[in-house]
Amino acid sequence: MTLSYEMHELEETSQVEYIVYFICKWKWIWEWYSKRFLEYDIPFSVYQTIIDYAKARIRPLELLEEKILELEGFTKEDLIFYYGSGPFDDFEEADRNLNQILEYDEVNNKENMREQGLYFDQEVEKWIQIPASLDIIENVIRALSNVSLRED
Repeated sequence: MTLSYEMHELEETSQVEYIVYFICKWKWIWEWYSKRFLEYDIPFSVYQTIIDYAKARIRPLELLEEKILELEGFTKEDLIFYYGSGPFDDFEEADRNLNQILEYDEVNNKENMREQGLYFDQEVEKWIQIPASLDIIENVIRALSNVSLRED
């Protein structure tokens, strides 16, 4: 399947919002279905502290070291105030993300998506086989995540 989308200069902002929504939706579906994070292929887990969460999830390692130093500068009370007391549950986060997609969706639901592996995409007006699409979704989103917007 090829998805094409015509861009018009006058509607550029709404066009970009549509593309971001489409990518975000499929990233969240991929992560929920795969039970791991797409960018770095990290399996979902539950972390007792924000430090454990940061150590397991933040990449690249240079950013991790910087974030750990920042977090270690907080008092225990500040960590709880800013980040909550934990546990930090990746499965719940993925569920919340998917709930945002399905909130007004009258066709799709989590049970059918998990059991039948099907999702009806309103934008392309087709049933998508989630398991068969995971590799394609992964490759596209990883490629888009690596696009540099810098002007050299």
